[in-house]
Amino acid sequence: MHPQYGVITSIGEAHLETFGSVDNIVATKFELADAIPADGTVFLNWDNPYIRARAVAAQTVSYSTDVQADYRAGEITVDSHGCQFTLTAPDGESCRYTTRLLGVHNIQNLAGCMAVAHKLGVSLKDMVYPVRMLKPVEHRLQLLPNGYIDDAYNSNPAGFRSALDTLAAFDAQRVLVTPGMVELGERQDALNRELGEYAATRCDWAVLVGEKQAPPLKEGLLAGGFPEERLFVAATIQEALALVGGLPTDGQARIVLLENDLPDNFI
Repeated sequence: MHPQYGVITSIGEAHLETFGSVDNIVATKFELADAIPADGTVFLNWDNPYIRARAVAAQTVSYSTDVQADYRAGEITVDSHGCQFTLTAPDGESCRYTTRLLGVHNIQNLAGCMAVAHKLGVSLKDMVYPVRMLKPVEHRLQLLPNGYIDDAYNSNPAGFRSALDTLAAFDAQRVLVTPGMVELGERQDALNRELGEYAATRCDWAVLVGEKQAPPLKEGLLAGGFPEERLFVAATIQEALALVGGLPTDGQARIVLLENDLPDNFI
C-alpha cells in the first residue's frame, strides 16, 4: 500500500562511502515521492537545492526558512532557552513559536511537520504548546545547562554548517570543539577543509580533537583568517575539555559547541 503523504527533509553529501554519489542519494530519497499517488501530497524542504531541482508527479507543498515557499518559518532568534520563530501559512496567517530545539535545520524540520499538521486541519495556534514542549534529542544540538551544545552524533557537512550557524547566533564567547567529519570517502579531507574555512567566521576559539584528523580542519580555519593563537589541537576529548576550561572569558558568557563524536580508532 502506497503512503498518502510524504516529507523529504534534506539531501546532502552524507554516507558517500555507501551511496557513491549525491545523484544516487537523490534517486533513493525521491523513491518516497515517486510512491505517492496522484491524489496524495509530498512536502518538500525548499531550502535544499537538490530537492528544489527534482520534478515530482504528485501534488507538492513546499516549506522553507530562507526562500519563498508555501510555508515559511522566519524571524528566527536564539538564546540560552532555545529558538523563537514565526510560521506563515499559504493564506498569510502567521503565529510565533518558542522551542527548546536549536538550529535552522530543526526549524526547517518543524516547519515541515507543522505544514503537514496544518494541511490536515490543525490550526497554527493549536501548535504553540506542542512546539514549546518538544525536547531535544540527545547529542543533536542539545543545549545543556552548563552552556555546552552537545551535537556529538556523527556529523555531515550540512549538519556541521547548521551547528556552526547556531553557535554564531549566540551573543557570547563561542568555542568550537570538534574532530571534524568521518565516513565521507575520498571527499573527507576536502570537506573538512571547507568546513574549517566556514568555521573561521563562526567561532572565537577552536579546539580540534585528534592529531590525525586535525590537519584539514586546521588548514581551512587558517585559510579563512582564523587567528592561530586561538586554535588548539588536542589528542583526546579530555584534553580538549581541559583546554576549554583554561580559556579566558573576558567577562563574557561562554557557549561551547561539541561537534561530532570521535571513536578511538579515528584518533
